[in-house]
Amino acid sequence: MPRRWVAAARRMAVLMIFGLTLLGAWIYWHAPTLNELRPQIQRYLQHQYDLSELSMGDLSWYWAGYLWLRADDLSLATRDGRLRLEHGHLAIRVSIWDLAFGTWRPNRIDLSNGELSLSLPDTSGGGGLPALAPMLFAQDLAIRDTRLTWRLADMHGQLAHFSLNIDASARGIELTWPGMQLKARLDADLLPKKLSMAVTDLSWLPPALRRPFRGKPAATLRLDEVDSHRWQASLTAHAEQGAAIVLKPDAMELDFQQLKLDAVVVADRQGSTLNIREIHIAPLQWALGNNSVSLTASWNAGLLEATATAGRLDMPVLWGWLRPLGGPGWHHWLARMRHGGATHVVAKLALPRDFFDASTQVSSG
Repeated sequence: MPRRWVAAARRMAVLMIFGLTLLGAWIYWHAPTLNELRPQIQRYLQHQYDLSELSMGDLSWYWAGYLWLRADDLSLATRDGRLRLEHGHLAIRVSIWDLAFGTWRPNRIDLSNGELSLSLPDTSGGGGLPALAPMLFAQDLAIRDTRLTWRLADMHGQLAHFSLNIDASARGIELTWPGMQLKARLDADLLPKKLSMAVTDLSWLPPALRRPFRGKPAATLRLDEVDSHRWQASLTAHAEQGAAIVLKPDAMELDFQQLKLDAVVVADRQGSTLNIREIHIAPLQWALGNNSVSLTASWNAGLLEATATAGRLDMPVLWGWLRPLGGPGWHHWLARMRHGGATHVVAKLALPRDFFDASTQVSSG
């Protein structure tokens, strides 16, 4: 019996080799040559990504679980001038069955290395991002280990080892570079259905965006759409050596070792503009050493109501928050208040649409 199995296995192996040989011969005779594919590739890329410039070096085949077509020394530019790639590498995954019948249809595009320049559209009017959707999700796309130079209005910066991965069918996007990782699934308007982000380093931010932060905080953010234009947000930030958010330069800084925020954000769409309608915070937790504060707040169409509860506050911390209320004499007096503390502090705040009619109520025990 075992001999029969061995003989049957050998015959099957011979038949498989023979079949693969026939398939290879069929593809060889019917598949387009690399020279025939070059203009097809160029037309496809120019149409999919609205390119005005495109040049490719030598083409070659390789196998990595799928059949791939590689092009060296790729350079391209979009017709609107917003995106340009120099000296990159292109890899296109293709179907063997399509080639067997003389057709060519890519199902994934990978770009790697090279210098990538991107001028981001100004989306302050609300209509910029949806206009990018056809280009972003036209095809499964990966950009790996490139050097990105970006510009937005008067801000600009560079990102080393920039990578982007797009799943077109699921509208999924993943962005990574040193110090930052973002994963998201978007809707047709490029608003997030799910989003997670982890930031471990802020050095990649331009100075204007890095200025409000002192120290080296790390943060994670999660955003989930719970209903149409309604999101649940969760943010956690921490710093081993302490850090600060600069609320007002040279006047007010919020030192912290840990911040945690849970919130619900509700928006309204008016044409191409998305307006925030409500924000509900429950809670925002702040900690610095033995000091801690928990805050709940609700903002609805201009009306803010907030309640803060502190388990303990050292007086120097509390006085530091009061610095913006006065000038040099006030600052000098506060600087002398170096001792003491408060426990079980409760503060309530209501700011109506007319800020000057604001009423506050503070109690402590």
